Amino acid sequence: MKECDFRGLLVSCECGFERDTASEAWWVLSSLLEHKTIDADLTEVRGLVFIKVDTDPRQIMGDLREFLVKNLDEIRYCLKFIPIQDWCKTDLNLICKKVAENSNEISEADRWRIVLNKRYNSLKRKDIVNQVAMQIPHGKVDLNNPNKIVRIEIVGKNTGISIHQPDQILSIEKLRRNRGNAYL
Repeated sequence: MKECDFRGLLVSCECGFERDTASEAWWVLSSLLEHKTIDADLTEVRGLVFIKVDTDPRQIMGDLREFLVKNLDEIRYCLKFIPIQDWCKTDLNLICKKVAENSNEISEADRWRIVLNKRYNSLKRKDIVNQVAMQIPHGKVDLNNPNKIVRIEIVGKNTGISIHQPDQILSIEKLRRNRGNAYL
């Protein structure tokens, strides 16, 4: 993967089903994003697929939720959809630079927290969280009830970064469990 030149969705799946998941996620997204470029990439981590899209993935999460709810019985491999607005090499300085560039998405009134998932990397969690937090000059940290999530997804040599609302992560298991609830 090239450094910091695309956005998309990180899709989790059971280990060994990455190709099936890539195909299924491509079908889901091509159903939603007619005439848009969609490309699937396997990551170096088993159980994770990256789907590149040429639109801000956070903007499609509502439509994606509706599509998934209507088609839950068709979804066999995808477990979770996570929007990634920027992708870079796993280097703490680059990660901090990307977070700083996007920190204006957090206002003074916002409450935020950092969510860090680290796979196949030796960077220390505490160092990452401390350095990333220093890049966000606005809002207040709220670990229990944030309205913004600063997501750092380290996938070996590459890192996905996103600032999004808590409800913009779509778990197929949660959608199935709440299938009958009206708020979906």
